[in-house]
Amino acid sequence: MEFFGSCILKTQMLPPFIRYAVKINDENQKTKAINILNNLCDLYKCLDKNHSLISPRIEEYQNSFEIMFSKLKNSGVDFSKDEELKKLKFDDNNQIQDFIILPEKDNFTISKSDF
Repeated sequence: MEFFGSCILKTQMLPPFIRYAVKINDENQKTKAINILNNLCDLYKCLDKNHSLISPRIEEYQNSFEIMFSKLKNSGVDFSKDEELKKLKFDDNNQIQDFIILPEKDNFTISKSDF
């Protein structure tokens, strides 16, 4: 759970980190951003629909990754040099346009007690 929490945080922080790296024109920071993006992408590609106890966290990561990728694409990041990243396509119309993801409400009913 903590691992996916860390990855979700990275998806939220990567767009401003890339902007900062480009603004100061620091090649080390740009390389670091590319490595983080590649790691997040590798994780995203290996995840499928999951029905385990951590599946809500996995789905949260997948949604967060898609939002991040759409933000990067819409802000002009060029993915044409990377075949793997170029193949990724998401529906930009469904993406949340800020960095906060509200939790989904669950239907939870407490049954009558036998006591």
